[in-house]
Amino acid sequence: PPLLRPATCGGTLVIAFAGADANLGGGIQGGVPSHEFVASCRRAGVQHAIFVRDAMRAWYVRGLGGRGGSTFDGALELLRAEVAAVRPARLVTMGSSMGGYAAARAGIALGADAAVAFSPQVLVSPAARRDMSLPAAPFDSLLEGLELACDAEGLHAASLVEAVREAPAGVRTLLEVHVGEDAPGDVAEAELLLEAVRERAGGSGEEDIRCEMTRHAGRDHNLVTDMRDTGELHELLCRVLAPPSTAASEGDSGEGIPHEFVGFAECSDF
Repeated sequence: PPLLRPATCGGTLVIAFAGADANLGGGIQGGVPSHEFVASCRRAGVQHAIFVRDAMRAWYVRGLGGRGGSTFDGALELLRAEVAAVRPARLVTMGSSMGGYAAARAGIALGADAAVAFSPQVLVSPAARRDMSLPAAPFDSLLEGLELACDAEGLHAASLVEAVREAPAGVRTLLEVHVGEDAPGDVAEAELLLEAVRERAGGSGEEDIRCEMTRHAGRDHNLVTDMRDTGELHELLCRVLAPPSTAASEGDSGEGIPHEFVGFAECSDF
């Protein structure tokens, strides 16, 4: 059966990618369980959501297995079919850390309206990360393992810089990137992504893919958990996920919550 076949189409579809800890945030430990996003999604007017996790902790480069294939493109094809089935008026991808990388890369490939990435890895090649003198990170060993797997399986772990450069013309995805100032490596990678978007625009000043970076003072790589605890995450989700008509007429009042919410239930946290 398909991942998602709602009774009604339209509205906003959210595709949320789990991090390496199988939650929607954090690095190796921590993060926000998937179910905690549901209430905010509903209040923002979202009717349809897909929660995706990579059990191999391979930045989704090795696919999702089964019908999700063994490559990033294979996973995209599965998700693309779901998007076509739902026919949403608005498509948003999101994730943190490993999930943030997937959200940005998939958001561009799927032509999402917005991709919200918390502390994403822009570079997933260990050599490229060393060349940038990025600080050591808890997930470095996972990236080393991914490199070995890619070499053995003939895969390429594309950076988000490559994703921006190679995107077809006309993609108008907004990349909304959030990083903690106490994680200088995350800040440096986000700035690299910003520069790639500027280079894509060239001298025209007209950007199809856009990138906005927010630096959060006093927060580190797991800033999404802090944002949850202060209520900032909920406010952000309501702003980003609400259809334009809902945002204009209802704000964050919580009124008009759809009676029907369809989620990807193959996630133990959902």
